[in-house]
Amino acid sequence: MKHLKKISQLYKQAQQAKNSFGKPILVQLQEMWRLSKKPNLLSPSEYYDFQSAKSEFDKSTLNNFIGYRAYNQYSKLNTSGWHGIANDKIIFHSVMKAAGFDVPEIYAVYNAHKRPLENAEQLSTPSELHDFLEFRCNFPVIIKPIHGYYGQGVYLLKGYDADTGLLELANGQISLSALLSELSHFLDTGLILQEKLSPSETVKEIIGNTLSSVRFILLLTEAGPTVQGVSWKIPTGSNIVDNTNGWSNGNLVACPEIDSGIITQICQGNNGSIVSGITQHPDTQATLLGQEIPEYKKQMEFALKAASLFPELRFQGWDIVSTSKGIMALEVNLVGGSTIYTTQLVSQKGLLNHNLREAMSKC
Repeated sequence: MKHLKKISQLYKQAQQAKNSFGKPILVQLQEMWRLSKKPNLLSPSEYYDFQSAKSEFDKSTLNNFIGYRAYNQYSKLNTSGWHGIANDKIIFHSVMKAAGFDVPEIYAVYNAHKRPLENAEQLSTPSELHDFLEFRCNFPVIIKPIHGYYGQGVYLLKGYDADTGLLELANGQISLSALLSELSHFLDTGLILQEKLSPSETVKEIIGNTLSSVRFILLLTEAGPTVQGVSWKIPTGSNIVDNTNGWSNGNLVACPEIDSGIITQICQGNNGSIVSGITQHPDTQATLLGQEIPEYKKQMEFALKAASLFPELRFQGWDIVSTSKGIMALEVNLVGGSTIYTTQLVSQKGLLNHNLREAMSKC
């Protein structure tokens, strides 16, 4: 029954593509079959998600799309022994600071093993965390997991009432014990308390007083780092993180032309659905489509320069922010299926260009 429903849905998509783009269903099936093979490994649903049935997409354009199933191929570009640099925020922070790159300040590390970090307090018990929040914390701060993913477990702490034991959040209050309970599955590796950054004035004019990051997908080649794809993750409403959380929280993702930084496509999440055709920021009403990402060239320069710090991570995703203190890196990520999928979905451009094909063929 499940398979019949899926086949029925794909048939509807094929019919819609035929009506919209004039591409016969048989041609769509032929393209689908070809793209299901290596190195593309595109699924039928991805074929339609990426608008691959468009009549203006010639063979060379279609050949650049890459599917979720190709992860086992491009993941080999990153040496497993180096994964900790991307997955552990303390290691990343230490390497970046030692190399002279700007990253957000970490005020304290909450970890049972008291992991040391220069200029950061070491906290290992709830009572030590309580004392830090009551007497020494420079609010507002961001608390987040050392090994975090998809923006989960990130809270903005605006203040702490020691008498009631309640923390003031961006929306409401929570007790310290309840907060630690919500973060319990992150406590084995620990948490960091990090400075809350403000956006630069150029960013603030467009999307308001909220921090947003530009993700640069970089490939390290013999000629040096190259930019494979770019997406600007833009918070909306009261969201404090810029991830889309499965396209459920209303945040935007905008993709630009790589060379210019001019935004060409924007999508917004809506309760798990993806809305395309967005032109403005829903809160500020500022026009986004056709505009250059603020300080784009400086952000790209930062990412390209920092990428060479990690030569065994050959496929990197950098989250770069423009702040009131200047350009900073929030983190470097191992490029995974979600990043590949989202960037291709929004930009309607494939990432499997000559450089990536050649790199994958050598693995």
